[in-house]
Amino acid sequence: MKKREEIDKKYKWDFRSIFKNWDEIDKSIKVVEEKLREIKSFEGKIGESVENFKQLFSSLEEVSKIFENIYFEEKSSVFYYQFWKNWGIINYRI
Repeated sequence: MKKREEIDKKYKWDFRSIFKNWDEIDKSIKVVEEKLREIKSFEGKIGESVENFKQLFSSLEEVSKIFENIYFEEKSSVFYYQFWKNWGIINYRI
């Protein structure tokens, strides 16, 4: 089997159509971190109001969209590794 760097570019996914550069990736990671804190803040409060319920699911949807954009990348790639390394840091902080 060929290594990734041996494969023609036309057969590789170009993540720049989703994230133009590392700064955009970092911004997305910060959004995920913020939204996860927000989601955690709903613990024990979800049944208090419809607004709480709507806000929780809005935050969950936003995090889900970011993960959908990230999931396309191969697990062996530098991008994927960098994101999940940061995800571990986010997880630890929250």
